[in-house]
Amino acid sequence: MPTWLKFAVVTVVVAVPAFLLAPMVFPPAEGGPEPTSGQMANFMALGAWDAILLGLGVAVAVFGWPYVRRAFPESTGTAVAVFASFVFLLVSWWPHIGFHMSIGHDLNALIMVDYAFHVPTGIATLILVWAVFKLGTERSVRAAGMADAARAPSRGTAGAHEAKSHRHQV
Repeated sequence: MPTWLKFAVVTVVVAVPAFLLAPMVFPPAEGGPEPTSGQMANFMALGAWDAILLGLGVAVAVFGWPYVRRAFPESTGTAVAVFASFVFLLVSWWPHIGFHMSIGHDLNALIMVDYAFHVPTGIATLILVWAVFKLGTERSVRAAGMADAARAPSRGTAGAHEAKSHRHQV
């Protein structure tokens, strides 16, 4: 089975139940405003999107490690940080919106939920930015080293060049 199909199957197998079970896992807060039909359609679309991201995050968690490891072969620590960031950024939206729907007017709980999701989201984003810059810098340094090596004559070439010059002088 092609890898893209594995990702798609896991995404769908997780996303469909997540979408259908969200109102039971995160029941809407009592006393909250009743959405209009247009607002409900938007909430449903966001719920579907968040469920898809959850499914894709699970697929990345299951199948993504080898790809991240290949991207960062020099550092297991960087690879782990990038992998965890990818997974967190994908799976966190479904519970985040679910908690928002369930909390209602409890502002202390809302603050806790937002700290629990927004701070790690920021950290994960910073990790990815750092990793991309690190990867770009390492590749630039490696490419510069290869370019320097290509410009420098090798011992065999230099010796042959000197021998050829010597013959022309004699």
